[in-house]
Amino acid sequence: MLVDPAWGAQAPAGLGLALIAGSGREAWRNKALVPCPVAGGTGAPLPQPAGTAASDPVWSPDGSLIAFVTTPAQGSVDLDGAGSAAWLASAPLWVAGTAGPARQVSAAGSGVAAPHRSRDGRSVLHVRGGALWIGAADGSAAPTRAVGPPPAGSGPEGSSGRMQWTLTFASWSG
Repeated sequence: MLVDPAWGAQAPAGLGLALIAGSGREAWRNKALVPCPVAGGTGAPLPQPAGTAASDPVWSPDGSLIAFVTTPAQGSVDLDGAGSAAWLASAPLWVAGTAGPARQVSAAGSGVAAPHRSRDGRSVLHVRGGALWIGAADGSAAPTRAVGPPPAGSGPEGSSGRMQWTLTFASWSG
């Protein structure tokens, strides 16, 4: 497993980790979300929709839920062309318990990346369409745009297909 900073999240109180596991450095294939206990034992991949690759895990403040993003699993993606934009635009937000099952947060729309929970767990901040959006964590209402889009020229970097949103936006859950 090649680790990208967005492919891991520590659970509250340091009781576990949520890791994106799979072979290869490409974000678009063979990636599954694996919650792992810190104190011994091994993790098992959470069930996710068939034909998808998981990314961007984030825990709820109480450690009971993990939000994450999926994209269609593909053999390759043209990072410099329309294929990359279409691939990124298809990513929905999901929420799962530590043993599954996952449910899609339809109100968040598609093209979601880099979710972050509020300190109280009631809101999720995420990137969509190059802008920051904030919405109810339970998906009970459509999110509203907070700020964005970023400067022209922002896009996936390197051969992994990951967008480094922390270089464009900064947030605090406080």
